[in-house]
Amino acid sequence: MVKCPTCGGEATYVQQYNRYYCYKCKQYLPQQVKAPQSTKTGQALKQASKETKMQNNIGVINSLKKGTKLLFKNPAFFVLAAIPLTAQVLATLLLQAGIGQLMQTVTNTLMTAVTTMNINTIISILMGPLIITIITYAVIALVLMPIVHIGLLFGSKMAITQGEVSLGPVLKQSFKKLGRYYLGIILLLLISLIPIAGIFITLIMSFLLQVLVIEDKGIGESVKHAWKLGVKNIGKLLVFGIIGLALLIASGLLLNLLSGLGNIGSIITSVITILILYPLFSLFNNVLYLEGINKEF
Repeated sequence: MVKCPTCGGEATYVQQYNRYYCYKCKQYLPQQVKAPQSTKTGQALKQASKETKMQNNIGVINSLKKGTKLLFKNPAFFVLAAIPLTAQVLATLLLQAGIGQLMQTVTNTLMTAVTTMNINTIISILMGPLIITIITYAVIALVLMPIVHIGLLFGSKMAITQGEVSLGPVLKQSFKKLGRYYLGIILLLLISLIPIAGIFITLIMSFLLQVLVIEDKGIGESVKHAWKLGVKNIGKLLVFGIIGLALLIASGLLLNLLSGLGNIGSIITSVITILILYPLFSLFNNVLYLEGINKEF
């Protein structure tokens, strides 16, 4: 009997293609094999399956090394990560460019409103800049950051399978998969609300976004697959959780060290965090998923 290296279930030999097929995973086994002829042959195939699984099961250290290599080898990742940062900078510059004229208009209008005691006008003037700021950050958080996150995932897949990253196809896939990404975020938020066990279950379901975005499976099947991957690799997920916490602490320490520089220090910290630390951690996780525990994507 030959087992599928992905799910561990029994695979069936397909003579037409000279390969074994797993009906549970709906995929052919990665290695080509001959038809089973004897017990020794079956044992050899079983051993080959185990070896393939061990080769596919990339470790945490290798994920860190390859993720770092992919980031600095492909400038497209930096361009992708810079999208929300660029939007924020442009929005800030536009507000600052017209701040003088805006303040003059606001002052004149406020004086008139105060004189006539027009409360509605006063409130609308004061709320205007606040609403603009809220909309700007909402677009960055709810649209641009998800696009970057999905783009890093598809970019990782492209870098692994094709050796290079093209920004156009990556962005196209990012927009296409936004709906499934939002669904995954909602599911993870609902899971995290479960008392006591929510955090632990969320950790196990760490690969849910990758499964929903990359694999063309239904919601129920995606949840089951993500759960199975998380349970089998809980140790690696704990290590990555610690790494993520360490990067977050490092970002906070950097901000504290550069606090004496004022806004410049804050900008430097944001650039390092958004352009390096965030994509780096994302690539670590993506490499582990794509080339390690779920190589047959």
